[in-house]
Amino acid sequence: MDQFGTGVFTVNYGSNLDGSGGGIPQEAAAWVAYAMGDPSNKLALGKDASGHDGQTVSYWASLRSSQPLPSDDGMNFLRIGHPEKVLIKYWEVGNEVYQNGYYGGQGNEEDLHAPYPKDAKDNEKQRKKNPNLSPDAYGKALLEYSKAMKAVDGRIKVGASLDVPLSGDWNTADWLQDPITKKWVQKGTAEAAGLGAAHKDFDAGIDWDKNVLKVAGKDIDFVALHWAIGDTTAASKWQTLDNTKTLTEPEQGLPKILAALVEMIQKNCGQNAGNMQVLFTEMGIKSYIKVPDPIVPALFAADAYSTLIEDGVANIDWYDMRNGGFLDDANKPGPIYFALQMVRQMAGPNDNFVATTSSNSLLAVHAYARRDGKVGIMLINKDPKNNATVKINVSGANLAAAGVRFDFGKNNPGTQYMVPAVAADLGNSFTVTVPSYTITDLVIPKAQ
Repeated sequence: MDQFGTGVFTVNYGSNLDGSGGGIPQEAAAWVAYAMGDPSNKLALGKDASGHDGQTVSYWASLRSSQPLPSDDGMNFLRIGHPEKVLIKYWEVGNEVYQNGYYGGQGNEEDLHAPYPKDAKDNEKQRKKNPNLSPDAYGKALLEYSKAMKAVDGRIKVGASLDVPLSGDWNTADWLQDPITKKWVQKGTAEAAGLGAAHKDFDAGIDWDKNVLKVAGKDIDFVALHWAIGDTTAASKWQTLDNTKTLTEPEQGLPKILAALVEMIQKNCGQNAGNMQVLFTEMGIKSYIKVPDPIVPALFAADAYSTLIEDGVANIDWYDMRNGGFLDDANKPGPIYFALQMVRQMAGPNDNFVATTSSNSLLAVHAYARRDGKVGIMLINKDPKNNATVKINVSGANLAAAGVRFDFGKNNPGTQYMVPAVAADLGNSFTVTVPSYTITDLVIPKAQ
């Protein structure tokens, strides 16, 4: 049986092969054929509007299987000598398409479904509210892409690039988004007034998501979001990370985003709403923000990943591997890497989430009933100065008095967290102390 991974492949939506127009479904279908096709499959992918031949599934699959030619014909980069299929389950159409200029400004994502003016200063006049750049146009294209790609392999899932929706009633548009910082502010506030009249109706995320789903939501398989945290302090002139606000986002901001998204899916996707999956294909701290304490993004990452997994998100990717504490230029792991290892120490694939509660706003708790019969508990102390002494009560299983403990935090930031310590006096009710700014994992077997 074929085994699919959970990686996500993004196909080009913004431009065609010669840069004369928008992306084409035939190219996306060719990528599916290249990754997952059989060299014996003679299915023709068809020609695009300009007459470019998409070839056959066999053509692309044979390139994948072949060794490079002694004399490169321009296609050797696709000849990798890999006869086995590269099984990719999730295929996203476009990247941050909502930033294509439809809502004004320069636009951060290329989209040649409408031409660019010779002078960039004319973007607002020529591209803002251009119907060829609209969420409706993208939704219609999504359906064409999905049909072409699934004709090659019907097992794949095809999804949409959505913006992070704001919770609440998006029909009233009581909030505005700053097109530069992407921060949402409430209408009528001084911060909102500073956006200027040109952006008073800048509700791109709400409008984009709703209309894409209205057009395509009944027929696509997932939506992909990017979530970048940008909480900063006033004292730093909005340049330095606000540690407290950042660490409360998984419990305060994230549920609002997910609730808004679920409600929008239910309103617009009909019977397909129950099948729709959510992927966070980028998550992290905005790259331009100063991070004075590298342990803070790590604590955030462990909490956010655990929360999203518990909410059923199908895929989560930290957005910047080389910046902000994941890996350095020499591939040396940083705090975020270790924090996500702590998530894995707590639980593995297909382990069962256990509902938890915490009476301390600065202490997050996550727990899993594991397939090996053990219970994994993660405690995250978000207090920068004070240890947290916690009373744990576990119901539904008879737990042993001894287990193992892992700690990762500001006082043990390196690989020493990988060495488990014996934890005693556990069972179904016990007390544990978690140091400040620390993630503590407890893995407790069942009583014999």
